[in-house]
Amino acid sequence: MKIGLDLRFLKSDTYYEKFVYDFARTLVHNDNKNDYTFYVSHKLEISAKNLKGIIYDSSLDNYFAQKKFGDFLEKTEKNDLMIFFDENVPQNYKGRFFLFLSSLEDMFYNYDKKLLKKYLYQNMLKKSLNLGEKIFVFDGETKEELNERFNISEEKIEVITPFFSFQEKNKEEALINLDVKSKYGIKSDYLLYDGGAGGYKNLERTFEVFSSLINEGKDVSLVLFGDDVAKDINLRHLVVYNNIQEKVFFIGDIKSSEEKHFYTQSLGCIFPSLYEPFPFSLANSLCYDIPLITSNILSIQNIFQKDAHYFNPLSRGDMQKSISDFIRKNHNIDYTEIKKSYTPENFTKKFIEFLEKA
Repeated sequence: MKIGLDLRFLKSDTYYEKFVYDFARTLVHNDNKNDYTFYVSHKLEISAKNLKGIIYDSSLDNYFAQKKFGDFLEKTEKNDLMIFFDENVPQNYKGRFFLFLSSLEDMFYNYDKKLLKKYLYQNMLKKSLNLGEKIFVFDGETKEELNERFNISEEKIEVITPFFSFQEKNKEEALINLDVKSKYGIKSDYLLYDGGAGGYKNLERTFEVFSSLINEGKDVSLVLFGDDVAKDINLRHLVVYNNIQEKVFFIGDIKSSEEKHFYTQSLGCIFPSLYEPFPFSLANSLCYDIPLITSNILSIQNIFQKDAHYFNPLSRGDMQKSISDFIRKNHNIDYTEIKKSYTPENFTKKFIEFLEKA
């Protein structure tokens, strides 16, 4: 079977894009029964005997560019099956395809989208869901939403649990002796946040909780990673409003040479999100065996079970008590079993089983 993967959206280094990249790489290396074509915006460092790469850099947001790509797939490429990700399906494409839907955050939580854009997004998504032969989602709640909101039959939707992508670490860089607190002027022990920006990330309530902790005498700081977080003016205003600007540090995207030091010198990672079909951004917490205090949402509890500390993300009181208890204790962490379970190989093996039935 000739299978195409639309990977044109792989342009940055987000945790989700790392997951898709590792999935694509593992898929071509483990499936020798099918031939693959990757449609990409730039050359990917993936090679295999059964793989052909085509650079097709076009806008995913432009209707006419997408239509042209859809025509190219149908008239020139003629794949037996396409694999698309999220809403990036050319609306004129009539061939067979599977669709991976990572989340419904743009529908429920993207407050920055104007009403017209949100309406167009929902219509594009609905059409893609109806035309797709199989829809892969990452948690049971998303499956229920698709069934109830879009009337997609349960038989058409498959819940498939992803994996955590670990970047290869530069051993020479990891040997650098660096005190990140001294370099960045962090004067107390700190918790790390590396979960991205967005209203559902619950950072506003987190800042309020940190303000209360500091006011009751807790000497703890909060370090936030990510350029999207650092450039969010509203978040910076909230820090000033809560009078915690001396305890909150916007680092932006961290250097690979500093990553390990930031994690291993921290008290742990905090993840207060209200919605997360799969917590891709906790990959580094796993990689470095860092203690985790997180929302008690089901998708995270299913993975970490007793290996994490939980709070109700809607309750300031519960968050404050849980964080206060967490920073007072020493934690012995061993994520070995989680790392063994959530691997590219296990995920790809399950997906290939679906391909064999297609």
